[in-house]
Amino acid sequence: MRRIAVLVLQASALITFLVADATLATPRNADSARRAVVEALSMGRPVLLKPLLPTDAKVNLALRTIAPARGLHDGGQFLVLLTRFFERCSALGFKLTPGESGVDGAVRLGGILATGCPGGRTELGLQIVLERSGDGWRLSEVWETE
Repeated sequence: MRRIAVLVLQASALITFLVADATLATPRNADSARRAVVEALSMGRPVLLKPLLPTDAKVNLALRTIAPARGLHDGGQFLVLLTRFFERCSALGFKLTPGESGVDGAVRLGGILATGCPGGRTELGLQIVLERSGDGWRLSEVWETE
């Protein structure tokens, strides 16, 4: 009986994982991509950025507070850095500042990430660039601002 309960629990966990991963579809338009970024940062859930992370290219990072990272990193590395940051600091919200679309069709998002860190509340300026990629969008750059 105990063995059946363990198998049912494992199957349930696998189904939950697969359903959660299936709901993370690549955003097809700029508004969906923008919403995914805001939701992931507001809730402190970097996994929501996964559909935006490139699998065949690198993300250009210029970070100090989130993690000391500069240069090109693959999407998985960025996800790990952001996950570790949110393990240390709780997300209190992310507010977009007025952004602009670039001449090249890229979407540039600016915002303030409010977090509760061990040293107290922190507000961190971020600039994020989303680019067209096939039929969807991908995250290409993230940097912290003063």
